[in-house]
Amino acid sequence: MTPVNKFSTVQDLFKDIYPDIIICDVMMPGIDGIKLTRQIKADKRTAHIPVILLSAKHSIEEQIEGLDAGAEMYITKPFNVDYLKTSVKRLISSKEVLKDYLSSPLSAFDLTDGKLTHKEDKIFIQNVLDIINNNLLDEDLSARFVAAQLNISTRHLYRKINDICDKSIAEMIKECKIHVAQNLLLNTKLTIDEIAYRSGFSNRATFYKVFADKFNSTPKEYRDTSIHKMEE
Repeated sequence: MTPVNKFSTVQDLFKDIYPDIIICDVMMPGIDGIKLTRQIKADKRTAHIPVILLSAKHSIEEQIEGLDAGAEMYITKPFNVDYLKTSVKRLISSKEVLKDYLSSPLSAFDLTDGKLTHKEDKIFIQNVLDIINNNLLDEDLSARFVAAQLNISTRHLYRKINDICDKSIAEMIKECKIHVAQNLLLNTKLTIDEIAYRSGFSNRATFYKVFADKFNSTPKEYRDTSIHKMEE
């Protein structure tokens, strides 16, 4: 173990060593532990290294300052040696688990609404939504239209969407239209017919039915109720 108080900056520290974990006192000659921790966590090359701060300062404010600087733990003196050893083992173990995760295929996925979604799939869905939102007023907007824009077959589009999420293309188009309509109802003085048109609905009856299914009210009732709540 190399004493960190022989170094004045984080750059000096990592000239000679590349530690798995850093344990340092808050009060040290040359550079204090808080300042050193901030430097370690500010550098992308060293930000992943766990830091444990040791200090005779017991106040909550001082402990918060240490954690706010980026330290994983702030242990007050006098401390139990076995507790420190166990803490070191746990932090190093967590670091190894994270490293294993980042080197595995799982790191290419995000957990969204309880489902693992591949990052490439999220990009694909975003591209689909962009096509829908940019073509809401096009009468030809459909699964076939979206597939053509993506330069894939309609069958491939259906299969891809089904693998990624639990919504069909038709449902995604409908939700995008309703979202636009909701925004126009709340933020403009357009008439209901104008909103129906601008959100891509072919006729008033369809708009009313889809809106009622989503919000359990007519567009006018929804607007009036929302405005009343904002004025209260």
